[in-house]
Amino acid sequence: NPKLGPGTLQWEQNDGTTYEIEAVPDGSPQFPGGNGQSAGHQTVIINLAAPNPFWKTDYTNGEVMSFYIPEFGFPLELSDENELETDGINRLTINNQGDVATPVVIEFNGPALNPKVINETTGEFVKVNRELNEGEKLIINTTFGQKSVILDDGNDRINAFGQIDLDSTFWQLQVKENVISYSADAGIDTASVLVQY
Repeated sequence: NPKLGPGTLQWEQNDGTTYEIEAVPDGSPQFPGGNGQSAGHQTVIINLAAPNPFWKTDYTNGEVMSFYIPEFGFPLELSDENELETDGINRLTINNQGDVATPVVIEFNGPALNPKVINETTGEFVKVNRELNEGEKLIINTTFGQKSVILDDGNDRINAFGQIDLDSTFWQLQVKENVISYSADAGIDTASVLVQY
């Protein structure tokens, strides 16, 4: 029914790989007579329109960056002269194996002050000018037609689009390798970032 809006058309290749695209019926079904009809079946022709022409995989990839590695500990006593440091990462390389740039959904977990996620490959970044408290997360979607910045405090989801830095770009992963990093004015050591694509 065209009035119900888009549905999902799936295409499965012989190797089992599945791709999907949003599509909507373009007009009413046609029921041809002649060879398309018999006692056991009826051929139906349905025209579909796909406003977004890109086929997507039916799964999402995700990569985590974090300086702080949780649930890592052991009994140890150190004198004042010794220090122990745990190294996580605030930079990673993502390989976009598609044919075109692809949007990302970034989940920045606080605490952090003025969190920023950078695509170092293009020099573009997205930054939100606000403080994230412990347990809060910022969800940034760069998908065309769905761009959003949402603050999730565990109870409510608040539109934080108005707090985006004016120099920000809703960047996308370029084809092949992209180097992604994050920073903040404070709290970078305890923040973590999930990049989904």
